[in-house]
Amino acid sequence: MLSIWYDKIPDKTIIWYPKTTVPNPMVSRGSKVELIDGRGLVLTDPQGTVVWTSLGSSDIANGVMKDTGNFVIVENSLNKIWDCFDSPAHTLLPTQIMKKGGGLMSTMSETNYSDGRFQLRLLHDGNLVLSNVDMFSRDPLHAYYISVTFDPSNATNSGDQLIFDATGYMYILRGNGKRFDLTPRDKLPIGDYYHRATLDSDGVFTQYYHPKNSTDNTRPSESIGSGACGLNNVCKLVDKRPKCECPPGFSLLDSNDPNEDCIPDFTPICDKGYWGDLFDFTELTDIDWPGSDYANINPTTEEKCKRSCLEDCFCVVATYKDRQCWKKTLPLYNGINSSLNMKAFVKYRKGDGPLQSPCGFSEANKNQRSLISVGPVLLSAYMFVIFVLVGVICVSFFLLYKKKAKNTYPSSKAVDDNLPHFTYQELVKATNGFKVELGKGVSG
Repeated sequence: MLSIWYDKIPDKTIIWYPKTTVPNPMVSRGSKVELIDGRGLVLTDPQGTVVWTSLGSSDIANGVMKDTGNFVIVENSLNKIWDCFDSPAHTLLPTQIMKKGGGLMSTMSETNYSDGRFQLRLLHDGNLVLSNVDMFSRDPLHAYYISVTFDPSNATNSGDQLIFDATGYMYILRGNGKRFDLTPRDKLPIGDYYHRATLDSDGVFTQYYHPKNSTDNTRPSESIGSGACGLNNVCKLVDKRPKCECPPGFSLLDSNDPNEDCIPDFTPICDKGYWGDLFDFTELTDIDWPGSDYANINPTTEEKCKRSCLEDCFCVVATYKDRQCWKKTLPLYNGINSSLNMKAFVKYRKGDGPLQSPCGFSEANKNQRSLISVGPVLLSAYMFVIFVLVGVICVSFFLLYKKKAKNTYPSSKAVDDNLPHFTYQELVKATNGFKVELGKGVSG
């Protein structure tokens, strides 16, 4: 893989790699990179196929690897043609600036550099956002962090650039020159530490530091965003890292990936037979899915909030705080677990009983009972019976048709009791080779 990395620390941390036309930047052994006039930096595979190019169009003088970690291509007049700081992958370094429209893409894991599930972008309206990404279209989905640096009434007060300056201080520079701090100033002097800010595979944008005179591992300094768990999942921070856990009534789509989507253990029903009194709630505290609200009732009481959700077949979860009620439907986005002082009511079918204790997800998950609707089971059994009956009817018709076909012409057995029968040789002898008429009519 073509890459740039920190070389003077034990962990040779990759800080840049090219964003190729395919999600995976890895190339086969025997690939090569060349600096070519009119084409820039060109990466080709062993068959000579171009995998990536910097697309420089001017006459190239040389390429320079700076001590900041920036690889720069310059022309004969020493003007910059291209540099890797303008095309970041998943990491920013001190002195690097991200302009509006720029962004970072997470990797799948710490060792798999394929495009991951999260994206950081500085939007054209001035907001810095973290969002999960559709794995098929690669389009950004709901944001789970927003810097709120967009001012619709005054464009100059909106964010203009994301700056990671030479001191290790990171901030959003507004159009009017004011700053929105993302990390503290002068906390870890860059003269003593190596710095980087990486959008990790778990969706957290983290600033790391490493002492220049130490062989210890790199440590996180500051982080932005709580990470983003999958749909219907709940995220909480543990030691500044996200931990995802399915809420009561839901199970992981992929049991090997705790950050994956959670799927309901019941079949949501919203038909004419729906009756709210068949359902009840499991109560949770300090849980919310702020991206899934479709209705807000204000002011109201807790009981009215629950009743409204019970009588609404689309409502899966209702949250209540300060006389306000928010009704939510599937899928549940951006689940968070923090000190919200909010109640969450997760609906379940009474016949199946509460799925889990609201005291904690982990212990409850051990005793989880699936809420599976009997509808699909009965439907499957019904279809099986129909299939068997149709098979029996088809076989019966076949046998009946076959019997009728055999009886279309009477066999010799049908007249055995009334008429004698002769062999072919006897008939030839009696008629002299069929020349003599033996008789006519019914009596021969």
